[in-house]
Amino acid sequence: MRIACTSRRHRPAALVVLVVALVAFGASAASAAPPPPPVPPNHRPPITPNFALHPDHGPVGTQVTIQGICGKPTPELLYAVQVKSATGFQGFQTIWIPPGGFAHPSPTPFGTFHVTFTFPAAGNVFSTGPLGPGTYYIAAACNGPGSVKSMGRQPFTVTPSD
Repeated sequence: MRIACTSRRHRPAALVVLVVALVAFGASAASAAPPPPPVPPNHRPPITPNFALHPDHGPVGTQVTIQGICGKPTPELLYAVQVKSATGFQGFQTIWIPPGGFAHPSPTPFGTFHVTFTFPAAGNVFSTGPLGPGTYYIAAACNGPGSVKSMGRQPFTVTPSD
């Protein structure tokens, strides 16, 4: 009888030794694993200023809407009609800017804007000649405190009048 009693006393001790061994193995495996990657800060990527035209074609005198976003509030929207230079001058040549000044969009957190103008019949800057059928470009920029962010150009095709 004594032997059976002694073997029962060893079972709990053996179980304790087994549990301690498994815990030790698990701790060493966890210390060998690489640390988790750092958590990036929680902020959105910057908004790229951009705009679109509506419509993007029509005869002179068409009401054109410039709609877009600057990414932050902007007090002034600069825009102009340009043409690809046919002379030795490389790039684009501005031929018209709004005669009454630039647009002052109402402030919004992300600088969204919506401006309408009448596509001109003639230039008013470097060329005062009439604007005939063809492709012209509307250039736009967000003019904010200390910086002007160009949004590039969008084509506008002037079609013959009806």
